[in-house]
Amino acid sequence: MQKRSVIVDISIDQGGCVQTSVPTTHADPVRVVHGIQHYGVANMPGAVPVTASEA
Repeated sequence: MQKRSVIVDISIDQGGCVQTSVPTTHADPVRVVHGIQHYGVANMPGAVPVTASEA
């Protein structure tokens, strides 16, 4: 992947789908590995439950 790319790992709760992903928190949601931003907050829909259930 190119540097400055973004990965949103929605399966981080089950171990993730990207080798370099690790669980993060809402307080510190992004981890940068080799210039690529990884967002791995567990239970992302839980942060916006009304919107998530409407989608």
